[in-house]
Amino acid sequence: MVSSGKDIMSENTLTDINAYEIIDNRGMPTIRVAVCIDNQIWGKADVPSGSSTGSYEAMEMRDGDARYRGKGVLKAIQNIHDIILPELRGKDASNQRAIDTLMLELDGTENKSNLGGNAILGVSLAAARAAANACGKTLYKYLNTDANILPVPQACLLNGGVHAGNDLDIQEFCVMPAGARTFTESVQILCETFYSLKDILLDTLGKSATNSGEDGG
Repeated sequence: MVSSGKDIMSENTLTDINAYEIIDNRGMPTIRVAVCIDNQIWGKADVPSGSSTGSYEAMEMRDGDARYRGKGVLKAIQNIHDIILPELRGKDASNQRAIDTLMLELDGTENKSNLGGNAILGVSLAAARAAANACGKTLYKYLNTDANILPVPQACLLNGGVHAGNDLDIQEFCVMPAGARTFTESVQILCETFYSLKDILLDTLGKSATNSGEDGG
């Protein structure tokens, strides 16, 4: 157990954390976390989950029971409420490094297997959003005041490998609209390319070639 020390209530004080089980775009359970600052300002975050994981990735805490074929996240949610919240309550939510370090110390493992990487990530992201909301900034400006350029988006147009019902060896075929002038134009180009690809596949290979994989490609 990490000692909470003596905390003085002040601005940006973390006062509450709520966590919920939600369903992601694959129909699988994941975590939504809401962090409260000064009993009035909230920040929320949904934890992403990949369909394939490597041996060096942080461990997701899953329930392993009959619900959702063992993929429920109630154990991770309990860790947030029973272990993480008591230690973070009263801390300065704007000190992101201290928040994250404390959770890593509470977990005490290389792969975050005690508390769950999904529990730790959810609280970390929600705390950052709450702190950003408290000072009236967007999240990216809160994290980096010098940030002024949006990244070029990348989209997966075709799925293959183990996550799609086809014989393609490559798991993801991705494109980037490198010539777009704005982020809005980038999104439009990606969407219209996706529509056009579907039309081409339908005309040349038939309906069976337009089935969607796990990532929508």
